[in-house]
Amino acid sequence: MKQTNLITLLIAIITLSGFSTINSQKEGKEINYKKVEAEVKIAVPPSQVWSLIGENFDQNSRFNVDAKKTYYLQEDPNMIGAQRRTVNYKDKVIDVEIVEYDPSKQHVKWVIFNMNAAPLKAGYSSYSLRDDGNGGTILTQKAGFKMKVFLMNGIAKGKFTNLFKTELAAIKHLAETGENITEQNKDDIVERYANSITIK
Repeated sequence: MKQTNLITLLIAIITLSGFSTINSQKEGKEINYKKVEAEVKIAVPPSQVWSLIGENFDQNSRFNVDAKKTYYLQEDPNMIGAQRRTVNYKDKVIDVEIVEYDPSKQHVKWVIFNMNAAPLKAGYSSYSLRDDGNGGTILTQKAGFKMKVFLMNGIAKGKFTNLFKTELAAIKHLAETGENITEQNKDDIVERYANSITIK
């Protein structure tokens, strides 16, 4: 009985801690994140890539193979504060809110404020584009995360790294060919563009 009560208390502490940390990141408070960064070279102009990942922020299911559907929970004409929901094929959700959006610099950053797909305490991600000097684009994706259980941070970093490899390959493929990623073509896309992606 005592063991059951202790487990219940620990779950409550972890849950409340998670809500507190997610609110802190939306308010701009400092959080000790584990970080991942990756780049991919794309053979189309930045404006073309931006139209996929920035101007149509609610359509990331085109390059997220785990997403069954994505849509805005809350729209904003200036994009700051806009909220997007991603639903995966297990009907788990990830809700994010845009906190930085600059079309002139082709940069967008969002924080996760609701998630039941993984034991995440807090997290953010961003896309930034720059011209590669030859008419193409270098897309940089950054993410920071903190798990509810400290020992899971190392495992999570490996999963985020693999996720970046898949997502950046999918964005490159979509921008260059117009084809969305699917379960059927995922392995081919990831293998085809593996050498174009740099994990930092």
